[in-house]
Amino acid sequence: TPLQQATPAALAAAAHLFDIEPRPFYGYRAIGNYDLFGDKYIAVPNEPDALVINYLLREKAIAPAKITVTDTAGKTLATFDGPSEAGFNRALWNMRPTPPSSPGQRRFGTAPPLPPGDYRITIDVAGQTVTKVGTIRSRIAQE
Repeated sequence: TPLQQATPAALAAAAHLFDIEPRPFYGYRAIGNYDLFGDKYIAVPNEPDALVINYLLREKAIAPAKITVTDTAGKTLATFDGPSEAGFNRALWNMRPTPPSSPGQRRFGTAPPLPPGDYRITIDVAGQTVTKVGTIRSRIAQE
């Protein structure tokens, strides 16, 4: 957790990005009777269907944190803003690329989820740039 990783070096840095816990993409749905499918559709209270990005800022930044997600080849997949308050901050990445501009390529207003694998998550805030790897895991296989 971020509190366990809050070492003196992390607390002294102008910006520190904590390790990102690997997560699978479940793709929760709001309609249908999924209780009939057993554990195929896991519903866990208070768990976002996203990679949780925790970071620490020594001082409040004037502009929002710019968060960029790239693949292992360096191709930018998603960009979004995060909070920039002094102290611990949290942003959620929905494990999808930024939606394409063409409506025909979108599914319900969003892009399809990215495949399991490693992605580089970079935060640029207050003149500091920090990067960590975030992992989208495979879903648990159904037997």
